[in-house]
Amino acid sequence: MSFRDALLAFLSLAAIVNPIALAPAFAALTAGRPPAETRRIATRAVLLGFALIAAGGQFGHAALKGLGADAPLVHLVVGGALVAMGTAMLFGPGEAVGAAPRPRRDPSVVPLAVPLVAGPGAIGAMVMLVSRHAGQTAAVVQLYGILAVVGALTWASFRGADAIARRLGPRGMRLVVRGLGLVLIVVAARFLYEGLAAYGLLGRRAS
Repeated sequence: MSFRDALLAFLSLAAIVNPIALAPAFAALTAGRPPAETRRIATRAVLLGFALIAAGGQFGHAALKGLGADAPLVHLVVGGALVAMGTAMLFGPGEAVGAAPRPRRDPSVVPLAVPLVAGPGAIGAMVMLVSRHAGQTAAVVQLYGILAVVGALTWASFRGADAIARRLGPRGMRLVVRGLGLVLIVVAARFLYEGLAAYGLLGRRAS
């Protein structure tokens, strides 16, 4: 995997999962809980959420392959969905994700792991990235390493959720969400370009 491809994969997953925007939601969902319990919730949510993203990438790719869907088609479909997500983040209210009052039950599975961490966008992007590097064992291993890095960043964001929410404030959080929306649109544009070029609609195949 080239540095450009690795950076593209990292930006895609980081912008979709959006660890910083998840911090206020985590803080709200775990407010008033003992530190040890908060730490366990963060660990469970990240491990389960990213395990689902990882599994979704493999099983989703296998399912699409079985249906005869080629990589360029996946690029176009997921790229279009990512443009829609990025546009909503850029021009929407820019609020923190899923900030809600603390529930009595353990929130590590629902809503933290699913759908806040492992949402349709993250799983769809992982399917596309795995399809992009199908047959390249080393590249797929590197891809899952990148996913692990995003998982570590998400765990760190959860652990520092109170400080992040306090320091950024509503205005800072809006800027972060909109900035990541712009990143997501740029990344999605690359995927759309590759899909269109692979079908010969742009005159040449994307490199």
